[in-house]
Amino acid sequence: MTVVTLRLHVHRALDAAKSLAAEGIDLKVIDLRTLVPLDTDTIVESVRKTGRLVVVDE
Repeated sequence: MTVVTLRLHVHRALDAAKSLAAEGIDLKVIDLRTLVPLDTDTIVESVRKTGRLVVVDE
């Protein structure tokens, strides 16, 4: 699964990714703060690989 998020939720998503990895679940976290201008190619490529997208926002 690909998680696209920013701010405080990045840390929460990374914690979730670590917990899920212990169960064999791969979670890719994309921090929108690092994509200026927005790198849609990176997001699309990750979703192609994972087949799932979750957007976390306040």
